[in-house]
Amino acid sequence: MTAFARPGLTAIGVILATCVALALAMFATQFTTAAQTDMVAQMERYSQQLNDLNRFGNSLTVPDVELRAQASIQRPGFPQRFAQIMAQLDASAAAVTRNYPDGDALRGQFTRGYADLRGKYDNALRSVGDDVTSARRNDYFVIHSDAIAQSAQSLNTVVSQLLSDDLRRMLFVGRSLSASASTIAMIWMLTGAVILGIVGFSALMVYRNARAVGQLAASLPGMEAPGEPAQREAREGRRASDLAKVQTARPVVNDGAVLLSAIDRAIPQALSQGLKTGVMHLSIMDIADLRARHSEAEIEAVQNAVGASVSAALRFSDVVAKLGEGEFGILVEEIRQRGDFPIIEQRIRRAITFAKMRLPQFGENDIQLRMGTAMYPIDGYNGEDLLLSARTAVSMQQAEQKPAEQKPATQRPVEPKQVEETPATPSPAARPSSENQPLDV
Repeated sequence: MTAFARPGLTAIGVILATCVALALAMFATQFTTAAQTDMVAQMERYSQQLNDLNRFGNSLTVPDVELRAQASIQRPGFPQRFAQIMAQLDASAAAVTRNYPDGDALRGQFTRGYADLRGKYDNALRSVGDDVTSARRNDYFVIHSDAIAQSAQSLNTVVSQLLSDDLRRMLFVGRSLSASASTIAMIWMLTGAVILGIVGFSALMVYRNARAVGQLAASLPGMEAPGEPAQREAREGRRASDLAKVQTARPVVNDGAVLLSAIDRAIPQALSQGLKTGVMHLSIMDIADLRARHSEAEIEAVQNAVGASVSAALRFSDVVAKLGEGEFGILVEEIRQRGDFPIIEQRIRRAITFAKMRLPQFGENDIQLRMGTAMYPIDGYNGEDLLLSARTAVSMQQAEQKPAEQKPATQRPVEPKQVEETPATPSPAARPSSENQPLDV
């Protein structure tokens, strides 16, 4: 009872440990993600503060420039324009002030410095108004210009300190954000390692328990170890298969799905040996003529004879399947290059020629075959694609052959003299080609 209960307890422990590891990883990820959200909000806030400070610094010199211009040349309506400029500067200063808490020391310095500069701007405006004389406007350069410059310099120093602090805080938050992303990656890497360790431990325990059960079964009289009957049957099946390879050819399959499955299994096996997988499509071209002269049973006998002859010409590991009326699919398991296909076609042709001499199914019929080939991975990556490529090759051969066989309905007679002067040359489609010619067997 204990020996059989231990694997169950081990499985339960493995499941619980995996769930705990995943739960801890998810909790840590959620916590880190929440922290990242706060960091992103801080980054956006600091970015806004930097923009406000830059905007204020750009607007700070505008009133001084306008006052100097008015002091040099009197311009009507200046007080109204200056009021608009100061309103923009006040809004920019208010935006800067809102970004910092009330008790912040730099905010206090900024507020006092701006109030001082604002008062000096107001005093300077009275000396350059519309109704003052030229001599009084010169007082701006004597009395107000230096004071405004000093106040603006002090305020710029405070703005520079605020910029420096914001940049330092933004850099710190950026580093923290990067570290949190690395933390999440490390959490899941550790979780994956823990789960792999749990799985490896469970596999070891299962192996040990299975081995113990096998030894226990082997020690009992009249019992076999687990898997021993299946292994014995597999050995007997392999011996029978080897014997069948020597005695007979492989039978023709009547199901295309079996051929596709065999192709998909043969591809990785051939790749493991550094070889390629070939697929051929064989079509009986004159099946319609045979149907016009023979019965259904006779045509079926001819097709069976063709399939058996093709199978006899190939290796036992190759597969021949009947796909439809007058169509066969062929799996050539292991080939080295596309140049192996012509050799296989010659073997098939000789096999059918020999079969005509000894099989009465063929009779006096002159069977014409056309073959298309495909090879992994050039023409496809699975059985369905390879078989479709081979069938398409047959169709293309038929399409190229028809223009060469057809003659024009009406042709103007040509005089002998013209024929001698301009001899006709066959078009590329009409020239004989070993690839496009059917196999007359």
